[in-house]
Parts: sequence; structure tokens; C-alpha cells
Amino acid sequence: MASKKRAALGVSRGSARKHLRMPEDQFREFVARFPGFDLLRTDALFMLRTLAQRIDDDYNVLLAPFGLTAGRLSYLAVLAAVGPAGIPLGDLGARVRSSSANISVMVRSLERDGLVKRLRDPADARVRLLALTRKGEKLIERAFPVHLTNARAALKYVTQSDVERLVEILDKLGQGFDELMDRQSEH
Repeated sequence: MASKKRAALGVSRGSARKHLRMPEDQFREFVARFPGFDLLRTDALFMLRTLAQRIDDDYNVLLAPFGLTAGRLSYLAVLAAVGPAGIPLGDLGARVRSSSANISVMVRSLERDGLVKRLRDPADARVRLLALTRKGEKLIERAFPVHLTNARAALKYVTQSDVERLVEILDKLGQGFDELMDRQSEH
């Protein structure tokens, strides 16, 4: 069943795993044209992007029985974590790392499916909050344990200290990209 879903999404189990790394011999000439080119760092970024896309694709397959995607699960999980009081839309966007346009599209989709609702902030009527509906709560109660099981299975070859180090590295990488984009916006 999963292989049919993978095929429908264009996800090939073997090819994604085997081709995470860039073949060094194919880039020797390219590297020679650009002094200072760091193949290892470039390879690491390509691998990270490839793996991130693969994780999304695979999670979309695994979550399809619930009518969810990786993105929709992220929104619902944040809303479940903040509870029934809800969260301002801008804060939600920051937590799921999404642009205002993407937030609007996702929220409309989740509202249309009856999974989320908008609330007025009791402290400031101008502020709109987003919270799970009962239907959204029930869905996250069913889907999130499957997500946890899949996450454990996907990380079974990674030790706790590996995960801690990975989180540190990803945080540093995120900091580097934040600084890069801050410099870009200054120009």
C-alpha cells in the first residue's frame, strides 16, 4: 500500500537514500572553476535540502490516511500544544516557520475542514486567535501517536546524543541563515 502511495507522489525509496550525497568525481571540474568552493559544506546543504524534502514526502504518505500532510500536522500540533485559548496567527506562523501568505492558505484549508476556529482575544478584540475545534482535537489525538511511532522508527539508528548534537548543529545552521537573510535585507 505504501509503495503505491510513494509511487503516486513520485517518491522512490531507494533512489532518495542512495543519492543524498553529491558524487565528488562529477564536481571536480566545477570545483576548480570556483576558488574557495567548499564541496563538503555544499554537499551538506544539498543533503539537508534533499532529506528535508524526503521527510515531507514520506510524512505526507504516512499521514494520508488521516487526511493530513506534514504541514497540516505541524499547524495542528502547535495548536494542540497551546491549548483551547488559542494563539495569534502571527505567533503561529513563527512557530511553524511559515510566511503570512502560506499561513492564510493553510488556515483557510483547516477552517474549511472544520479542524480550527478563529477566536477573539479577550484582552484585545483586534487580535484574532486560532484554536483547534473538537474535530481538530480528535484528529490530532489519532494522528499524533502515529507520528511519534514513525519518528522513533525513522530515528532508530540515531542515538540520543546524536539527536542532541544534530539539534545543536541545526540551530547553528539556522542562525547562519538568519544572519545571511538579515544582511540581504539590509541591501
